[in-house]
Formats: sequence, structure tokens, C-alpha cells
Amino acid sequence: MIVRELTRDDARAYQELRLYALQESPTAFGSSYREEMNRPLDMVEDRLGSLAVHTFGAFDQEGKLIGMATLYRDQHINSNHKAFLFGMYVSPEYRGQGVGKSLMEKVIVQARALGLRQINLSVNNANEAPVGLYESFGFERYGLEKDAMRVGEEYYDAASRTSRPAVAGVVPPQRD
Repeated sequence: MIVRELTRDDARAYQELRLYALQESPTAFGSSYREEMNRPLDMVEDRLGSLAVHTFGAFDQEGKLIGMATLYRDQHINSNHKAFLFGMYVSPEYRGQGVGKSLMEKVIVQARALGLRQINLSVNNANEAPVGLYESFGFERYGLEKDAMRVGEEYYDAASRTSRPAVAGVVPPQRD
């Protein structure tokens, strides 16, 4: 597996995986398939080419994009010491194989390289696997938004979490 930052050249593969993810795991995203299905490819290219956005992709041995995660640095002067992690996703057939961990490691390396003081994220409390992954990287819950997301007629709570990679030296625990 290779994990690297995506570029404009990866836009089509990224868009395909994102659209699949929005259908396969709709409760994991704030956006929906319906909102993004007609998004022009040049908009996706622009997003991947933005200096404020760092989107990482995990590729299998055949070069297929199987996972993604995006780190967005706050652009305001008084808060550009932090970033938001979003769009984390791993294809179902690759879950439990360390893909999410590898993506998180790249995100944290990037956060340190940018001199960020903290990373924030929001995660659906019903999605246990990502909650466990984030906790293993030292992300602590600091809030809970009730009914933060509605998918169909179901409402879901979202936990706000934060980690301080530059201060705490966040590293995942060693596992057997």
C-alpha cells in the first residue's frame, strides 16, 4: 500500500471513491451523494490543488485508490494554528488492514510539517471504527452535538474531537 498526498491528476479517482463513499457510508459524511453527484471534475481538481487543503489517498498494489482523508488548515490569522480533518474513508474490503492508521499517520506528519498546534474533527458517534481509530491517535472528545446530521429520517449525534500533534507528540499506540 502507498499513501501519498493527492494532486489534481488524481481528481477522477478521488471523485469516484468519494461518490462511492457517500453512497456506501452516508452517515459518515456531512455532504451527500445527491449534493456531489453532478460536481464538475474541475472543481474537484481545484480542491486538490488548493494550498489550504491536503488530501491523502491510500492506494492498493494495483494502484487503485482505496482510502482518503483531508486536512484543511484554518485560513484566519487568529486560528491558522489549527486544522480540521474530514472526509476520512476506507473502502469496505480494505477495512481492518491498517489503511485508516496509515492515512492518519500521513495527516499527522503533514500537520507537524505545517506547524499546526491542533487538529479538530467531528465524527458520528454511531460509527465505532473511526471513533476507535481517532482515540488511538490521542483525539479527545470535547463536545457532543445532538442531531448533528440527518440521513433520510434518522438523526445522528456527532462528537467533536481534538488532538495536539505538535504539542503532545501524538503517536498511535503499539498493537500486537
